[in-house]
Amino acid sequence: MKKSILTFLAVLPFYAYSQAASYPSLGPGLFLIVFFLLLVFASFMVLRQVILWYWKVDKAIKNQDEQTIPLKAIYNSIEKNNRLTKAQIELVIGTGEQEKSN
Repeated sequence: MKKSILTFLAVLPFYAYSQAASYPSLGPGLFLIVFFLLLVFASFMVLRQVILWYWKVDKAIKNQDEQTIPLKAIYNSIEKNNRLTKAQIELVIGTGEQEKSN
């Protein structure tokens, strides 16, 4: 896929300038638009990486991912404790009702 894209980009200038001069074409204008869009996209990607590096966003995301694992373990243990507590309450309430009925 990369080869086909690179081939297209290499052939695009020839296609843009190979139009007949007898009628106005969008070839050069289209080439400039595509080139400008590629330049804007490349600039955006480079500036994005610089900003993310400067503000250490990638490290913050990594730290958040590392903190998520112990938090999930704590949440699971609390859920397990809640289930056990509910079972104990039901057991105590259930035995209390049985004693009252006897």
